[in-house]
Amino acid sequence: MNKVAPVLFLALGLLALPAAAATEPGGTVLAGFSFRAPDGWQALSTDDAALTRLADWSLPGGAEVVVFRFGNGQPGDVSANLNQWAGSVTTPQGTPAVAKVSQRRIGSYPFNQIEAFGTYLLPESGAPGLPPSALPGSGLVGAVLELPTGPLYVRLTGTEAAVRHALPELARFLESVRPPPSSPAPKS
Repeated sequence: MNKVAPVLFLALGLLALPAAAATEPGGTVLAGFSFRAPDGWQALSTDDAALTRLADWSLPGGAEVVVFRFGNGQPGDVSANLNQWAGSVTTPQGTPAVAKVSQRRIGSYPFNQIEAFGTYLLPESGAPGLPPSALPGSGLVGAVLELPTGPLYVRLTGTEAAVRHALPELARFLESVRPPPSSPAPKS
């Protein structure tokens, strides 16, 4: 890809709203639930033909947050997804990096998260059989928020410093979840 293409994609992405609908400045609706993106998160275009990528933000410092939705039971259970994310970060020796796993509730919704730092193995999209790109000095936070409409998968990636800096903002984003106005929040 030439050097103009990423700038062109970014410029076009700034003109387009993400697949999620905006509700107020910084507000976004994902899978029918409202979230508030922190100041400084720049919404990018989400041209995912499969409509699994609901939102994508560029964060200060070069990190990125992507929100996916596959529907109940796809592409596997919560544990399988957390394990897949954890396995995509390795040590310099090529062994899986130690991943910090946490579980809690955000409001009344189950929430699971992994944090791993090391070499992020970025899969090559559109090129089956090619090895992943290795990005040393990286971080990955994978989170699954289990909503009544199905799980939302949230991935934060970037340099280790950018990801560590963005962790509090990611927590505020996830904790901002609000049910649709027409449906009551589930009981705890």
